[in-house]
Amino acid sequence: MRGLLIITLMLFPLLILAQEKNEAVADVTPRPKGKITGRVMGDDGQPMEGASVSVAAVGNKSLSGWYQVTADDDGNFVIENLPPVAYTVQAGSTAFVLPAIDNETKYYHFGDAVNFTLVKGGVITGQVTNTRGEPVIAAPIAIIRVRDAEGRKVNEQGWF
Repeated sequence: MRGLLIITLMLFPLLILAQEKNEAVADVTPRPKGKITGRVMGDDGQPMEGASVSVAAVGNKSLSGWYQVTADDDGNFVIENLPPVAYTVQAGSTAFVLPAIDNETKYYHFGDAVNFTLVKGGVITGQVTNTRGEPVIAAPIAIIRVRDAEGRKVNEQGWF
């Protein structure tokens, strides 16, 4: 009986190591990747060639979970090689905005198709300069809509 107890105690650490090794192997298994597709149209029914579409992984605070593409001649876009997480998707083009329909954030997953209709909006212009008054090239700018066309507060993420 005592011999069985000693053998069990000697094998226990080996079982733990084997389990840890199996877990480590599972961690390097590639996760499936997918894509989100869609189309961007103007409120006149015409495709929005060159519209910017951005996709951001929910909960990701770095740029590694942020993707941006440009719509083709027919307003179509494809964002590929996305890990299987939830995303927010936004579209925009010069002088066009997404209509504020509700304050609810929509989440998308790879395999989803997202269609946008942009409406004429305002244009914000300006120049970013450093402390010496020199222009700063490619400075990140956040534009955040705080009220919709009816004056209601909106909850939107910034567009960079």
